[in-house]
Amino acid sequence: MRNELELLHALNNAVSERGISDTARRLGYSNHTLLSRILGGHIGPSANFWNRVERAFTRRHCPVMNDILTAAQCHENRQQPAPTHNPSAMQQWKTCQRCPHAMEE
Repeated sequence: MRNELELLHALNNAVSERGISDTARRLGYSNHTLLSRILGGHIGPSANFWNRVERAFTRRHCPVMNDILTAAQCHENRQQPAPTHNPSAMQQWKTCQRCPHAMEE
């Protein structure tokens, strides 16, 4: 997991771009809970909150797709079943499973 300062920056960017309501919905929290977090209030364990922020709003370069993905998209791609019917897709899938980002989770 990234440090909380980086995640707070990603969260603030998300709120600036999307607004409180959409950001809260994407994280699975109420507007009130999200505002309390942003303003420094403490509601429940913070590790789960920051994990949700990281998965929803941080970006990473995918060497397999040569594209920028959110951590959630990266995770979803890795969770796909192995494409045993297509040798090229299978090679990409294997590369995805060994990616350094897979080790971060």
